Amino acid sequence: MFFACHALARLLGARFDNSPREVFWQFIPRTELSADPLGSIWFFHAQPPAVNLPFVVTDRLGAAGVLTLEVLLVLTGLATVLLVGDIVRVWTASRRTAVLTAVIAGALPSTTLFGLWLYPTLPIALLLLVTIWGITRGVVLQTRWPLILSAFAITGLFLVRATVIWPLAIAWLGVVAWAAWRQGGARRRTVTIPLATCLAVIVVFTIKNVVLFGSPTQSSWAKENYANVMLNVLTDAEEAALAAQDPCFAELVQVGAFAPVEDYPVCLAEAPHRGPSNRSAVLDESRWQNGRVNYNHRDRLALSERWGDLVAHGVRDSPAAVLRVLAPVQVNGNHEWGSPVLLLGPSTRYVFVRENVAALDTAGVIWMAAFSMLPPIAALAWVIGTLRLLAGRGWRHSAGRAYLAASALVATLSGAYLLLEFGENQRFQVEVLYAWLALGVTAAHWGLRDRTWRGRRSRDGLAEQARRVR
Repeated sequence: MFFACHALARLLGARFDNSPREVFWQFIPRTELSADPLGSIWFFHAQPPAVNLPFVVTDRLGAAGVLTLEVLLVLTGLATVLLVGDIVRVWTASRRTAVLTAVIAGALPSTTLFGLWLYPTLPIALLLLVTIWGITRGVVLQTRWPLILSAFAITGLFLVRATVIWPLAIAWLGVVAWAAWRQGGARRRTVTIPLATCLAVIVVFTIKNVVLFGSPTQSSWAKENYANVMLNVLTDAEEAALAAQDPCFAELVQVGAFAPVEDYPVCLAEAPHRGPSNRSAVLDESRWQNGRVNYNHRDRLALSERWGDLVAHGVRDSPAAVLRVLAPVQVNGNHEWGSPVLLLGPSTRYVFVRENVAALDTAGVIWMAAFSMLPPIAALAWVIGTLRLLAGRGWRHSAGRAYLAASALVATLSGAYLLLEFGENQRFQVEVLYAWLALGVTAAHWGLRDRTWRGRRSRDGLAEQARRVR
């Protein structure tokens, strides 16, 4: 199904979109990256380091590099489909349910369309699934190597997705350590070194960010990004009251987020932090050589602190504004649905895949419509299933424990997208959609078979389930 959908989309005119490489703020342009690959990534505070790492190789390959990226994204989509199926197979011990889930995942429009768009959306979805797959196989089947892969995957997410902050990544390493400890003996010792390595990576990059950039996060945009959301939901009176507290606040409110640094003279005049003293094009040039604004300029570190102050005062003075992002709002004079609708609605409405959607014409409309309700249905089934599992003390069996661990991780990311993000939620949906699908299908399967809700093992027993899964 995956290959059929991909081939059909190509036949109807969909093409690989490589344009973000030189356009998106999140990517270091070719000229600057090729001049100082490792230094550019090390001093790039706008995004986690792994976002730009593949380009160090592919930029040197010319047209072959573009083809390499396209093939890698297609393979990422295929791996995502296969992992969804295997996760469901381990949780349910049903090959039929697993195959059906994989077919659905392969047929999802997002699997094809986001695989034809140069951005790490599908790789993030895959890393999340590897994280879940590893803990699932490790806990249910009592194997150690999947636990190691789960630890590596959460570390990979930390290095590519700013929402996976260091406390979340370390907490998941704790879950992996707990699962390994329960296995005991040599298995416990086998997992220790990989866990320590992953922990060291997370700690080193966090310390690096604190020392160089004054913040433990992997993206200096976090405060400015949330301020952008908050300013869209504050009333005019609330904005005016906020602006009256500080000349810098007045400037931030008037100019708005993500303007060139020279548009914030008042704030920059009073903000001392300018980042590391090292000279680097990614820090010192206000514009890249291709003419784009450099949103990684060192002055943005100073602005980030002031955006943080603005957010703190805005939330303190108008705490209800935190929840207004959940309701429809006016953004730049246009009516926009609240974050839940954007997160649960069709991801194919996302602005950067619309060109390929349009190329599919009538067939595309039918395809999108057929799967438009799947995200909210999968998410609802997952939420209901998790609540029933908790009510029935389902954590007493291994599949339930793995399911609840996965639910906690996915719920954390989904909650962050609901409350802290807005305009990009159609893209962020794809990052968690396949986890929703695996969790939702499993919840439906358990509910229909009346398994595990009251903490009972399956009728075949754990040993038999392990034998069937293998």
